[in-house]
Amino acid sequence: MIVISSGQPAPTPGFYVDEHGHRLLLLPAEPAPLCKFSGATPIRWRLVQPVPMPKRSR
Repeated sequence: MIVISSGQPAPTPGFYVDEHGHRLLLLPAEPAPLCKFSGATPIRWRLVQPVPMPKRSR
């Protein structure tokens, strides 16, 4: 299970869920946001559905 805290970059693209049940799509290296209900308190985001990245065409 992949878990990141607010401000940490997402290691894997996919849908993440916070402790309050908010769901959000994060791309690789995109930082996990703060929760708008908790303010500046860091929270944990858990990867619930990985999303494959499209292959780059040359």
